[in-house]
Amino acid sequence: MSPMIFTVTFLIFLLAGSWLFYLSYYLRNRQKHNLALKNFEESQARLREEVVNTDSLVNLLANVHEIVLESFGDKTKPVLAKMILSSACQIMGCAVGSLMILDQESQELKIVATQELSQETCKSLGLKFGEGLFGESALIGKIKIFDDLTKDTRVAGLELPGKSLMLIPLKLKDRIMGLLSIFADEPHHIFEEKKIRLLNILARQSTIALENLGLYKNLQIFYCEMVEALAERLAAEESKDKNETLRFYARKIAQELKLPDSIAMYVEFATILRGIGKSDLNELILHKPGNLTPKELEEVKKAPKKGHDWVSKVKFLLPVGPMILYHQEHWDGKGYPSGLKGNEIPLGSRIVSVLAAFHSMTTDRPYRKALPEKQAIRELKNQAGTQFDPKVVETFVKIFEIEKEKIPQGQAFIRNGKEDQSVFENFWEWN
Repeated sequence: MSPMIFTVTFLIFLLAGSWLFYLSYYLRNRQKHNLALKNFEESQARLREEVVNTDSLVNLLANVHEIVLESFGDKTKPVLAKMILSSACQIMGCAVGSLMILDQESQELKIVATQELSQETCKSLGLKFGEGLFGESALIGKIKIFDDLTKDTRVAGLELPGKSLMLIPLKLKDRIMGLLSIFADEPHHIFEEKKIRLLNILARQSTIALENLGLYKNLQIFYCEMVEALAERLAAEESKDKNETLRFYARKIAQELKLPDSIAMYVEFATILRGIGKSDLNELILHKPGNLTPKELEEVKKAPKKGHDWVSKVKFLLPVGPMILYHQEHWDGKGYPSGLKGNEIPLGSRIVSVLAAFHSMTTDRPYRKALPEKQAIRELKNQAGTQFDPKVVETFVKIFEIEKEKIPQGQAFIRNGKEDQSVFENFWEWN
């Protein structure tokens, strides 16, 4: 072989080898690049999922905080519990669960929310603190995961909604407050560590929220008792039963007219505090047996404004002020202090007006004896559309007929006295 041919052949093999080496290098690097790209995309997806979960948790905790701050009535706890449970299931990617609160007196777990899970199933898993699957886990006070419920003898024979279970205690310091359960369909379900950490945050904050809700409810009870005591002190002649009766009807009417529970509570307070502005009226005026003079009537008409000013000094009672201020306004615009007409008058004031009138007519006054309830009802109907909101009168009469046997002392209003045909034109000066 001539040197020229050898040289050319060597260069061809060298070029081919270099090309094959480069191609192999390129393919290896392309494979690494694709793998790195795939890992990056998977990491991004996991990060997006974690960000979404974290963002959802932040939004949830903000909503929980807002609900607790604005909570009124007994409906708040179930709403809050349902929100917490739904979010817990969403975080864990599971559809079935329950939220239970420990009753400190009975030492039993009370079911406050379920999702795709019957209460009977919860009860079968043991709601007594320290007993059964739920009760034992609550007693331990730590997260417990049951990988395969089909092999757990404690639940043998029970129809369960899943084959894996995670139980998360709701704790406040060292005190067990409740238990959160999350079921998964398949055995040996992987409850991811990151999601469990998020769920732990949710459980801690939810426990605080539920505890604050209980404290807030106790505070509301305290306020209610304080308002009742104040009303009784300022109107010593009224019995506690009558105040309870007025509150009963105020709430019933407010609920029937679709007012929120928060407003219904203030209507109750306005009903029993409506006469607070008369506390500094001259005793001779308050107990005068005959008609008032124009000057005396002017003093009486100042009472709603005085009552409004007084309750407005108490932040908790601020919404009560306008209800007291305008409860002497008439539907036809001929009332006081501002001559408001029809729907210009706050609905709370219109409710108070009807109840105050009925209460006044069925109670002994210095200038006349109490009317029988049937006659008082007739008078309200006669004045519907002139002095009173017809809808409020209609609602009150309907509730009165249905509920009169259910309220304190088994009577609609405490009755005393006999019929007096001349009472109606004067009652509004005094109620």
